[in-house]
Amino acid sequence: MFTLGIAGGSGSGKSTLIERIKSKFSPDVICHIPMDAYYKDHSHLTTQQKKSNNFDHPDAIDFRLLCSHIRQLKLEIAVDRPIYSYLTCCRSKETLKVFPAKILLVDGILALSDLELRNLLNVKIFLSVSEHNRLQRIIARDTTERSRTKKVVEKRFYETVKPMHDIFVEPFKNIADELLNGDSENIDQMVHALEKIMQQCLEHKHETH
Repeated sequence: MFTLGIAGGSGSGKSTLIERIKSKFSPDVICHIPMDAYYKDHSHLTTQQKKSNNFDHPDAIDFRLLCSHIRQLKLEIAVDRPIYSYLTCCRSKETLKVFPAKILLVDGILALSDLELRNLLNVKIFLSVSEHNRLQRIIARDTTERSRTKKVVEKRFYETVKPMHDIFVEPFKNIADELLNGDSENIDQMVHALEKIMQQCLEHKHETH
């Protein structure tokens, strides 16, 4: 199994890219682990505490469980990955069964920030997108999908998202094996680039690490 890590700031287009690429391959070729599913459970916190939680810091992610699941998939063992809700900031009691495939895609803003996780990746990919474009996409997403106002989104971006991005996301752009330009609104370009990388993996032409 080849494991591809796809990193990039919030709003860089990771989820859209993943959904598009999954439609081009059968389930026996691609399995997917989104890092967003591995946020630590916050059901014990008050509503106010949940609102103030920093979801852009590595401490928010359960890397131990994530890496454990990746190792199991590499051993061709299916896993029950968590289901996390942004609205409640809690994990669901239900889980989602993920079956092994030829290629495992792991995506998240912090996909390259953790050493243990990086060591499990064969190919490290970074989506490079300008701060302006990322902010506009976050506003569009959070106001429609997460019931947040534009003012709240902008406040959180400049107080939390941007500082964490500058520390834990952008610096790891330099260690990526592949850089994809996500500033273009033409998602087909990124899909084609990722598809090419995956085909190279399937043909064993991409150098592994």
